[in-house]
Amino acid sequence: MNNLAAYRDKKGLVERLAAFSLFLEEGMDAVKRMYPQHLSFVESHIGKSQAEVKKELLQSLPA
Repeated sequence: MNNLAAYRDKKGLVERLAAFSLFLEEGMDAVKRMYPQHLSFVESHIGKSQAEVKKELLQSLPA
């Protein structure tokens, strides 16, 4: 994997984690304003802890 693709993968991971963290702190309205592109991700992880979501995202990265 080239550096640009690796950067994009990690950037998306960080954005999804930030969107989920924002949801936990501020609610879904804040996610709709700040990260509308990750709304479906947050909705699909409602009920999980931040640690669970982080672990899942980190495991999804290519080795």
